[in-house]
Amino acid sequence: MQTVQVGTKKQDVETTVAFDKSTFWLLDPNGKTLKAFPYSSIKAAEYSYSKSPRWKNVGSGAPLVTTGSGNKHWLMVQTQSDYVLIALDKDNYRSVVVAFEVRSGKAVEKVTESK
Repeated sequence: MQTVQVGTKKQDVETTVAFDKSTFWLLDPNGKTLKAFPYSSIKAAEYSYSKSPRWKNVGSGAPLVTTGSGNKHWLMVQTQSDYVLIALDKDNYRSVVVAFEVRSGKAVEKVTESK
């Protein structure tokens, strides 16, 4: 299961991250679109590995989430008016981040915990 947060709703759902020529997709197990962001509308993408997501710019409307378990791999994709927060699987987080950068042409900012 992957944790997906859309707006104020947080739900655990099995999701598939997909990429095509012009769009970043988040699909449910039946292939139904949960979110679709054209690459041209994406203003930021951030990755963090922590118990709670760490964002470079919390004032940007980034969600604040806490989990009861250990560290997770978080990816947030943001447009001007929307976002999706995904807790990525430990086995595929690297390939998702790299695929996002290659397909979208946008760098994923790696946010580390402040010491």
